[in-house]
Amino acid sequence: MSHQELSLAILFGFVLIGFVYLGWTHRTSDAEEYHTVHRKAGFARILASCFTVVGASEFVVFATLTYIFGVYSLLFFAGTFFGFYALGMLSHTIRAKSRELDEHSIPDFAAASHFPILSFALTLLSIVFTSCLVLIQLIIGGTLISTMTGESYYITTSLLAIAVFGYLYWGGYRALLFTDIVQGIILFTFTALFALYLSKSIANVDLIAFSTSLPLSEAWGDYAILLIGGFFAIFGGPEIWQRVLTAGTDKTASRGLSSTAWVMFIWGVVLVIASAIICHLMPEANSDNVFMDFLATGLPEWLLGIIVVLLLAAIISTADTELFAAAVVAHKELNRFRACNKLNIPDTRIILAGLLVILVFLALVFEDVVAIYFGLVYITFITGPFALALILNKGTKWVFRGSLVVALGIYAYIFMNELLISWYPVLIALAASVPLLVKREKDEN
Repeated sequence: MSHQELSLAILFGFVLIGFVYLGWTHRTSDAEEYHTVHRKAGFARILASCFTVVGASEFVVFATLTYIFGVYSLLFFAGTFFGFYALGMLSHTIRAKSRELDEHSIPDFAAASHFPILSFALTLLSIVFTSCLVLIQLIIGGTLISTMTGESYYITTSLLAIAVFGYLYWGGYRALLFTDIVQGIILFTFTALFALYLSKSIANVDLIAFSTSLPLSEAWGDYAILLIGGFFAIFGGPEIWQRVLTAGTDKTASRGLSSTAWVMFIWGVVLVIASAIICHLMPEANSDNVFMDFLATGLPEWLLGIIVVLLLAAIISTADTELFAAAVVAHKELNRFRACNKLNIPDTRIILAGLLVILVFLALVFEDVVAIYFGLVYITFITGPFALALILNKGTKWVFRGSLVVALGIYAYIFMNELLISWYPVLIALAASVPLLVKREKDEN
């Protein structure tokens, strides 16, 4: 192992131990505190926790998208902006009976409307969505840390998973919200520093001209899917709904979401600028792997150290958020089957461990991060419209079921025919929006 690899390996271990320690310092044996912080999360924690749903996947995916769409890849972040604002406007309605019905995420609204099959389907979709985001973090993190330190990919991936489990095990949602503040500051600051470093390497280059000169798709539907995808990635994200439902007040939820809209959009601008610079420096690179290839171009050791901390903060901040959301959604559905109303810490910990074991195994099998990323975004093309229909008291059980079957059929067709970056995914959202057009009768509740 070289001196540089040893230094990065030590830094890697130090950061992982640091986050586990933060989780331990926020340990709790109170089940309500562990799962919801008594639904009293403040503005700063809601803002940080919503922002840190972005992770290492965005660095990889948007480096690729900048090759394809140039500055138009910002449309995705424009979509997230509107998604946060839409949820903020509806936060009062969403939260109206959250404490009374012990609602944690989207499937709980279907259960409250007495749609058990829909609740189960939304639970599965939510678990797949959140688990895929964790999977991406493990793949990217394991690959990058393995490359930088010379350690086995299996070891680095497993250590990442153990670190995430370590502090969720002790503190759950309480620890998650606290560390998200630290991770959010690191992620935003280091991304800005990274972009600043890159900008100095291409002085006097017109980045906007460069980005808009890239070969772009002539189908405007391809651009529309970025905007719609960004919107539903937020509006249909089960982990975002979890934040809405655990905020201290309606005002806190609304302010937290609207503030996150701006923070994430500004961060997205910085990220796209950095991606455009990388594209300029490596015009002949394979667009699917350009970010990974850039990190292997012999960057100075100090910059690699910054990137390690940045990526670990991004990886862990996303992985903990999504993994905990998946565990709570699964736990709630399990409780519905056994007619039990309260979440308990031991069962949640077992679910967390089980999900991570599965995801570490899958990380050794799957490698196409971009395909997984778009695949999970399109899941929210179903959960988003369904969630809106449920809170507006629209749709009947048979309409929901029919709409779900059609939407999943379109989803499968898109994957089998490799149409991930096209206008076709809009059809998923259209099929899932049918319940919004149907008035629900009183006896449906």
